[in-house]
Amino acid sequence: MTPNARNRRRFPDTKAREQMHSDAYYLTREASAYQGVKFEADDPLEMRIVCRSKVSRQRDDDNLIAGLKWARDGIATALGVDDNQFRVQPPEFEKGWLNETEITITRAV
Repeated sequence: MTPNARNRRRFPDTKAREQMHSDAYYLTREASAYQGVKFEADDPLEMRIVCRSKVSRQRDDDNLIAGLKWARDGIATALGVDDNQFRVQPPEFEKGWLNETEITITRAV
């Protein structure tokens, strides 16, 4: 899903993008219903991204943010807000047991 990937096919990851959008949408709806969180359409929102990887190597933060574009759209759709309300904090990189990305949305202060 990285924008720097070199592929010969025109749209090689369309299904992966649709799946990322769908997963983010349903996970966000489930989490917000469980926690009882509601956001207003004009709330400024802070987005915090933590990327955990089994491999400790230098990561490129702008590619991480760009690669999560479809997840960001799915989260915004589930919350009923426009994704331009997100104030993305600089991503954090950690070594972990699994390759995973954690995204936290809060009201901006």
